[in-house]
Amino acid sequence: MFVDVTAPIGALLPHQAGSVLSGIKADVKSAVPVERHLFAIVWISSDNVATGVTAFQQDPHVKHVDLITETGSEVIYQVTWGPELPSLVKCLQDADGVILSAILLDDSWSLSLRFPNRQAASRFYEDYDSSRNPLTIRRISSQVLSNHDLDSKQRVTAKQHHVLTLALKSGYFEVPRRATLTDLASELGVSDQAVSECLRRGIANALADSGVEYRDYEVNGPSPI
Repeated sequence: MFVDVTAPIGALLPHQAGSVLSGIKADVKSAVPVERHLFAIVWISSDNVATGVTAFQQDPHVKHVDLITETGSEVIYQVTWGPELPSLVKCLQDADGVILSAILLDDSWSLSLRFPNRQAASRFYEDYDSSRNPLTIRRISSQVLSNHDLDSKQRVTAKQHHVLTLALKSGYFEVPRRATLTDLASELGVSDQAVSECLRRGIANALADSGVEYRDYEVNGPSPI
């Protein structure tokens, strides 16, 4: 089922970020959970993009903020939350829910959430502490997705998920990196090139879900691993 809610800025970012992000639009797309982390593609639109980026960088829950591309007054970043996650995200993961989109505008989030069934949605609301960041429900759709529907909408494959998880645990995404492509390849028993392609395709598939397409990436091609 699908649930659209409005939440205060503190649901995903520190409360003090509200004044900093005034007038800035942040659109979180393609939030992909990997172990105790959350990878997300974030579009930031503003005449002062640097301010929006700083707000994410100063969030104690955010581990990395990496630039993907920029076009004029709009930039696209990959933001990684974890291993400590905001309460809303943790409760979502525990209930097998996902964030389909999260748009920050006028100091509040417009969230679109998806749950496999009504029981999962109920568990989320039971576990989530709304005393500090209350949620306002705008719309509920009782449509339940079958496993086939869920699988058909999931672009990040199981193999790509596995390689992304290994890269995350090994410190490949850290700055400076604690692991290289060679380290990952040795662990997986494949070539450096195979790991590189799998990582690129995994990230590209996440980007494709958010509406960003790169011709260099064959997101639907066969996996090298």
